[in-house]
Amino acid sequence: MKHYDVIVVGAGPSGGHVARLLAKQGFDVALFEEHHEIGRPVQCAGLVSTRVIDILGGKKGVINEISGARIHSPTGEILTIQGKKPKACVIDRALFDGIIVNDAVSSGSVLHLGSKVTSIKRKGGEIRLEAKKDGAKEDYGCRLVIGSDGVGSIVARSFGFPKPKEVLSGFGAECIIEKDIDLDYLDIFIGNKIAPGFFAWLIPTDSGARIGLCTSRDRKNTRRNFESLLRHSEVKNRLGKIKIERYIAGTIPLGPMKKIVSDAVMLVGDAACQVKPLSGGGIYLGLLSGGHCANVAKEGLESEDLSEKKLKRYPALFQDDVGKELKRANQLRKIFLELKDEHIEEGFRILGDEKILSFIGEKSDIDYPSGLTKAVLQKAPRLMKFAGPVLKSLI
Repeated sequence: MKHYDVIVVGAGPSGGHVARLLAKQGFDVALFEEHHEIGRPVQCAGLVSTRVIDILGGKKGVINEISGARIHSPTGEILTIQGKKPKACVIDRALFDGIIVNDAVSSGSVLHLGSKVTSIKRKGGEIRLEAKKDGAKEDYGCRLVIGSDGVGSIVARSFGFPKPKEVLSGFGAECIIEKDIDLDYLDIFIGNKIAPGFFAWLIPTDSGARIGLCTSRDRKNTRRNFESLLRHSEVKNRLGKIKIERYIAGTIPLGPMKKIVSDAVMLVGDAACQVKPLSGGGIYLGLLSGGHCANVAKEGLESEDLSEKKLKRYPALFQDDVGKELKRANQLRKIFLELKDEHIEEGFRILGDEKILSFIGEKSDIDYPSGLTKAVLQKAPRLMKFAGPVLKSLI
């Protein structure tokens, strides 16, 4: 049986980041990935904030920068928001993941590709894992296991962690398009007939566009909703004929988890539901939490204290960083879920003032969107009618 100090299950951005940080500290780290290729199948629209690029210290994997957005109402009204500088980056997700994982390997992590962890348990004072690769089962032991294995995390299931409060179903495609597209803007489509409980998107890339949506309601019909999106008049007008190169599908967990550590066990990224409630984005929060996870894991490994009490400093640090923002964003999501399409249309009319849109474009932050709440409500107090008491609590 091969033994490691740390086994990280799941070689996505957060898992690769944690593995790299711990390996650089001299720990014996293994990184397990069930797929045979890093970053594939692609399960993400590939839009990240500029902070993500800053954390990783370079623009490798970036194929476009976005500075503005066009937001479409259910009836086709459009709010155009323009920033003075890039607000987000479009990435080649497979290449992006590969860069992070390669850095982890270069730092000393051992990568087990095509190794699906099938069993995890505590035994004899350590964590024991069983992994299946090419039909053969292999056993491993470690002092600490870190689950970065997404919404269906086997690490979370094996140790009785809470399930996500809500799961979004996403479906989209990477497309070759007929017409030239404005590379500075992404398009967002809102409406209960378009993307029930969430939104749809059109993201320009260097060679075409990514089109997709997420839903929290009617999840069985996500693909049918996507096919309807392709027939949307504004999508057809902007893109012309579409040729689908490959489909993109996945699930996204939402809602805070009350517990993400146990004795010798930590969760990070989507496995810990560290996802932005308003956008469904998880890479920034996964990298941010990954840093805290690695620091606390290092302290526990060096002191030989990997008790839950010791490891609880990790979620405390994460909450200190973004807890207030996530609480506000979750409250705003609750309001959004209650809105009917006629409410959305009225909100568009209220926000359609050029001064308000200019202010939003200047001050918007896709990682910390709730920060605009107080200022926008002061400029457009009629918005309070939709959920006055809740909105007042946010400011």
